[in-house]
Formats: sequence, C-alpha cells, structure tokens
Amino acid sequence: MSSAQVQRKPRFTSIPEATAMTGLSRTTQWRMARQGKFPRAIAISPGRVAYITEELDRWIADRIEEREPGRRPNHIEAATA
Repeated sequence: MSSAQVQRKPRFTSIPEATAMTGLSRTTQWRMARQGKFPRAIAISPGRVAYITEELDRWIADRIEEREPGRRPNHIEAATA
C-alpha cells in the first residue's frame, strides 16, 4: 500500500490545541463554525468538545490553497484523495 493510500485513523484535537494550530481564539472558532467557515466541534464526553483533526488539517490546507493556488501540504493531499 503506497503512502497516498494509507488512511490515518481519526483523531481528536482539543480546543487549546486547535487554537495553537490555527491562531484563532476559542470564540472566533465558535463564531466561524456557526457561520460554516470553520469545522464544528463535537462532544466527546459530557462537558468536553474537540475537533476532528483531519477536518482542521483540511481547513488549514484550504487557507493555504486560497493564498497560493496549487500549493497543498502532501499529507493533506493523501488524506483528501
């Protein structure tokens, strides 16, 4: 199986980790998610929410693609292909 065919197992990313990854505050993440402009967090237990890591990776790659058409991180190409 080639590296492009290897599927990563779904992982969760905490809100603080998402903030570090994106530079967006928790409030901005929430506001953008309500507008459909950012991945939505999911409840993983009572009182605890997280993002699906692959959705965050895709969102980041999409921002890069908007700025630099044709440029997409290799690991994202494999995940979305």
